[in-house]
Amino acid sequence: ELPEHLRLQYPEEMTIVLQHQFFGLEVKGDAFSVTLSFSNKHERLTIPFAAVTTFADPSVNFALQFQPLFTSEGGEAAEEPEVEPEEPAPPQGEPDGTGKIVTLDSFRKK
Repeated sequence: ELPEHLRLQYPEEMTIVLQHQFFGLEVKGDAFSVTLSFSNKHERLTIPFAAVTTFADPSVNFALQFQPLFTSEGGEAAEEPEVEPEEPAPPQGEPDGTGKIVTLDSFRKK
């Protein structure tokens, strides 16, 4: 969700920088909302996480690029199909012997 004049100015893609001047950041399960300044005018944006293509933190030289898992014939991301697991997942907190925990601390500059 964004004002129509911003949608016209950025029809395909918009870079959002959350660094020094942003207001009212709200994070929900499937989206985040934030107020940013465009030409000295505050505008409220609501961005679904599914629309985020890249996350970067240049202060620690870290970036993630996201791509849709499934696409429809029109090239847009489609809903992930519902798949029933063959075996139930182990209860949270109980190791199942198949994974390894990796902390990001080893990749950060000290």
